[in-house]
Amino acid sequence: MKILYILPGYGIAGGVITVFEHINRLNKLGHEVYVACLQKNSGLPLQNSYPLDIPPSLYDDIPKLARKVDIIVSTLYTTAFYVNDLDVTAKKVYFVQHRESLFSVPEGIVISNDHNHTDDEINNIKNKIVKENYNYIEKSYKLPFKYLCVSHWLKDFLKKEYNKDSEIIPNGINKDIFYPEPFYPRRTDKPIRVLIEASTNSIPWKGVEDALKSLENINNIEVWSISSDDINPNWKIDKHWKNPSQDEIRRIYSSCDILLKTSWYEGDGLPAKQAMTCGCAVITTDQFGSDDFIINGKNALLSEPRNIKDIRNKLLRLVNNQKIRNNLIKEGLKTSKSFDWDISIKNLEKIYEKWIQE
Repeated sequence: MKILYILPGYGIAGGVITVFEHINRLNKLGHEVYVACLQKNSGLPLQNSYPLDIPPSLYDDIPKLARKVDIIVSTLYTTAFYVNDLDVTAKKVYFVQHRESLFSVPEGIVISNDHNHTDDEINNIKNKIVKENYNYIEKSYKLPFKYLCVSHWLKDFLKKEYNKDSEIIPNGINKDIFYPEPFYPRRTDKPIRVLIEASTNSIPWKGVEDALKSLENINNIEVWSISSDDINPNWKIDKHWKNPSQDEIRRIYSSCDILLKTSWYEGDGLPAKQAMTCGCAVITTDQFGSDDFIINGKNALLSEPRNIKDIRNKLLRLVNNQKIRNNLIKEGLKTSKSFDWDISIKNLEKIYEKWIQE
């Protein structure tokens, strides 16, 4: 098969990592795979961030590639609209990794107040932008494509809201990259180490401020964070990594006791899977994406999104009880055995072959 994936850009995030895994593994199975992004002057993917086994194609090459491949895979709503406009015979696929319209939240919009708007006027402007953006993104789920998704809640959403049938390809974990490797020594004054993984400034729905509020005045913990950006200097974080390599991320997860993941919603919950695979106990919010693999109280603790009190209670439960932490780590490692990319990609291969023949 000849397959073209189209990304919005090459910035490393969970969705891009997933696409890279599709590409690398389909390539190893002998398929002719291409990838390009819609940023004309985009730099190449950072190989230290996540390996990509094929050379990326240029934006200007997309029309030519689209005419020679059997499958074209869009990976975000912007790419879905672009692919829809291509006049080609290839099967068009929409790989839905999240319901991106959920990200249209007023908290994420900054309005310049050069015209001295009142607070009510600013809120009205924000709400108008949110509504317009939400409607625009939702239109992408109506496109006449074949649909892939990463979890059952997305499959259910597509069917219920738009009557779109879809195939689930669960995200695996690359076990060559992620495995337990405790690396960093402990501090005697702060024996429990808690990790926050998310964009710390630009994406409010990742819930970083919720995590930080839940950590206030807990004295025996060391707080680490991983992000694609810098942190607010006023935040009480002991150590921060900006864009660490995947090997470094493995060591960070493995050296922490608890991953505190407080997103308001997630498509799949990739950081929780990575943490489990590295032997780190997980607290995550009940945000759709984790439903397929988390059993509350057995392999992780679930808290209510945006509920600081509930998040804090779950955190204190783990901080103060090593037995519970150890049990979660043990069960998390068992669960991680099911995060199998080989199975997912073999199923994906069959799905693509079926769609080409239809």
